[in-house]
Amino acid sequence: MPLELKTEVPGAGPQLVLFPAFALSGAAALISQVCWQRILFTSFGVDIESTPLIVSTCMLGLGCGALIGGVLADRWRGQRIELFALAKLGIGLFGLASPPLLRAGRNAHGHHPHDPQSS
Repeated sequence: MPLELKTEVPGAGPQLVLFPAFALSGAAALISQVCWQRILFTSFGVDIESTPLIVSTCMLGLGCGALIGGVLADRWRGQRIELFALAKLGIGLFGLASPPLLRAGRNAHGHHPHDPQSS
């Protein structure tokens, strides 16, 4: 039995319900970007190259996600909300897995002079 999501409020358009969800999603994306940036700063240091690299990588991820999401949304028109929720779940799981993955990469890379944990 597929999950049915109510997207309409009686007497209001679906935008009234979906707009806050999309706004919160965007806020979560910005928070995730800042968290990843701070984690990467502790791993690789803060310099003129690291900040644009992190921001441009996040922008690349947003662009690729929009491109792939657009194709999938066109293909499965009736399940757009479910696809969006699934994408958000995947991003959240990746966010949880990122710190251990970055620590493992830092340990494989060795000592870094800007890393207070490796001193």
